[in-house]
Amino acid sequence: MNAGSPSQQALEMQSMLFDIVNSMKINEANIMALEADRRRFQLTLAEVNTQQDDAVLYRPVGRAYVMKSKDEILLDINNSIRRCESELEEQLKKKEVFTKRRDEFIANAQ
Repeated sequence: MNAGSPSQQALEMQSMLFDIVNSMKINEANIMALEADRRRFQLTLAEVNTQQDDAVLYRPVGRAYVMKSKDEILLDINNSIRRCESELEEQLKKKEVFTKRRDEFIANAQ
């Protein structure tokens, strides 16, 4: 078989489509994980906001807990929410690119 045979081209096209679909699946999993993290941080933020300003709060660090002020914990949570949202935007942009590549690939294959 030479490199230009129709069956070889079909295998290459199938492999390329498989790579695009796998990238899309990984991207979807990342999006779901980031959305779950963001929801968890928002729930934690709401719960911390209900505490008194002088309440003793703990932040998990590995297997230990460190005592922190409410303001420090709120700052950490807000930073985590912003990080999740920026990563989520990045993943959504990647999703659009993958979808566009897949659609173009399918259109060109026909």
